[in-house]
Amino acid sequence: DFAGIDLSKRQYKIFNHPEALKGTTGYAVLRKAGIKKDSVIVDPFMGSGVIVIEAALYAMGFPVHYYSKDRLFFTNFEFFKKYGEKKFFEMHDKKIKREMTNVSGYDFQLRFLNAAQKNAKLAGVDKYITLSKKEVEWMDMKFGKNNVDFIISDPPRMSKHKDVGLMRKIYNELFYQAEYILKKTGKVVLLAKEYELLDEYAKTHKFKLKKQYSLNQGRELFNILVWGR
Repeated sequence: DFAGIDLSKRQYKIFNHPEALKGTTGYAVLRKAGIKKDSVIVDPFMGSGVIVIEAALYAMGFPVHYYSKDRLFFTNFEFFKKYGEKKFFEMHDKKIKREMTNVSGYDFQLRFLNAAQKNAKLAGVDKYITLSKKEVEWMDMKFGKNNVDFIISDPPRMSKHKDVGLMRKIYNELFYQAEYILKKTGKVVLLAKEYELLDEYAKTHKFKLKKQYSLNQGRELFNILVWGR
């Protein structure tokens, strides 16, 4: 093993959410969405912040294991020591774009906002993203009309323990807001196990399901769903 550590693990994931994603899952959703480094990205249900943190790391060119350099096994190799560990990492660290990104995350529960803020700080991106306590209904006030490239999120999931009426209200509001704040070429990209209800409200607000990908997180099967106009 060249690395000596599990590169899929995220050291920033200390403060969690009951339905938290793995960092690799969040990153996969972003890449399947087709984001660019300067894309305006909004996650209205950020939970512990995985998607917004992964988006910021990508936008900044900030290494996921920036704070784990001393644990990388290849730094012990003789040829690497001759090259110069400090020189190698400094060369790559200079490429990090340490400036504000266009990534924003929101959650209506204060405890999840706090968790996301702490995780973002551990990841080293807290100063470069916007995190706030807001409900999905406020997105139009925050972003105005046709200013957002992507809404990317892991929205509240349907289950037998949740009120179907409440879930309908949340999903309807999500696509209502998307219809207003997204650019004409903008996309809604969601991670979901079941998506029939999501697609119902997507159609109500003139969105079409453009792409669908299957993804496993452990033994759980998810869908990455991409809607556009």
